[in-house]
Amino acid sequence: ALPRSWAFGGAAVATVLACLSTTIVLRGHVSHEERQLFYFIDLLFLAVPFAMLLMARVPLAEAPPSLRKLPVPSLLAELFGFVALHMAIAACFVGGAAFEVFSSPVAIFYLLWSVAVVGLVAIRAAALPVNKVLTHLWFAFCALAVLVAGVHVVGWTVKHGLNDAEDVLALGQLSPLLGLLQAVCLVAIPWLCIRGLRQRFASLR
Repeated sequence: ALPRSWAFGGAAVATVLACLSTTIVLRGHVSHEERQLFYFIDLLFLAVPFAMLLMARVPLAEAPPSLRKLPVPSLLAELFGFVALHMAIAACFVGGAAFEVFSSPVAIFYLLWSVAVVGLVAIRAAALPVNKVLTHLWFAFCALAVLVAGVHVVGWTVKHGLNDAEDVLALGQLSPLLGLLQAVCLVAIPWLCIRGLRQRFASLR
C-alpha cells in the first residue's frame, strides 16, 4: 500500500494545483462570494484524485477477503484528513471564507456524508474485484448522489443560496417523490456500502 505520508503529499500537491489554476482563471474579476464558490467546486473535482489516493492506501493481501481485516475507520479518517488539508490550503487563497461551510449544520452534514460515501466507494473498488455491471451502475449512482450532496453543500454555504427548511431535501422542491428518494438515499447508500464490506471481510477494523 502507498505510505500515508505519500498519500497526504499527493493530496497537498493536487490541492495546490487546483487552487492555483482557479486563481489564475478568476484573476480577481469575480466577487469574494463567487471566488469562494469556485474553491468549493475545486473540492468536488478533487474527489477523484483523493479517492485514487485512498484506493492506493487500501492494504492488499493474497488471503481471501473472508480471512482479512479491512481498516475502514482509519482509511476514512485519512480521507477526511485530505479534505481538511484542502480547506487549510484553500484558506491561503480565499482567507476564512474556506471555512464558512461550518456556518451551516446542513452544509456540514452533506459535506461529511459526501466524504464518507466517496471513501466507502473507493475502499470497495480497491479491496474487491469490480467485474459486474451492477457494481459499475452502483458506483455511478453513488457518484450522482455525491454530486447532488455537493450542490447542497455549496447552496447552504454561499449567501442567497438555500436557507429554508424545505431546502434541506432540495429535490423535494421538484417532486415529493424525489424528496423521498433523496431522504432514503441519505440513509441507504452508506448503510449498503458498509453492509457489503462487512459481509465480505472478517473485520472492518
